[in-house]
Amino acid sequence: MSLIKCPDCGKEISDKAPMCPNCGRPIAPTGIYSFLSKRWVRIIGVIIIIYIGLRIMGGVIGAYNRYQIRKIEYNLSE
Repeated sequence: MSLIKCPDCGKEISDKAPMCPNCGRPIAPTGIYSFLSKRWVRIIGVIIIIYIGLRIMGGVIGAYNRYQIRKIEYNLSE
């Protein structure tokens, strides 16, 4: 936690405060969370992780199926 100066009254306040406790001016969020809340960032992160996991599982299952088909075709050609 760091202290910043309120643009209106000039008093030092916490950077986590939603508004200045002295004058009541709302403090705009900064950084990556200025347009997204932490909740949405987490939800999007979980969706991306699930998507990547499903793609990996699909690739492994597809490779196994191709292996089984080639194995059967090899046995039939003998």
